[in-house]
Amino acid sequence: MSVRRDGVPGEFSESVKGARQYGARLKAYIAMPAACGMAWIRRIKTLLGAVFGLKISEGAIARTAAERGERLSGPARAIRAAVLGRRRYLLTKRG
Repeated sequence: MSVRRDGVPGEFSESVKGARQYGARLKAYIAMPAACGMAWIRRIKTLLGAVFGLKISEGAIARTAAERGERLSGPARAIRAAVLGRRRYLLTKRG
């Protein structure tokens, strides 16, 4: 049996690998702006602090963005191919 920092005894399951773990939704929140080029790592760190009160390193953000970015690459390629394969229309003020 182990004891947490606050003195509460307990045990973690084998799936717990680190002192801090982030869920899939937060990882997606981190990866999306980074993968789309919407925000730099430092800006994502600021957002996570302001929105969720998290203190997370830029390295952890970069690692999460890279891991999730790999998962996004397949669907992103399929979407890109579908968009590029469609007929395009030039819309002007005249219609």
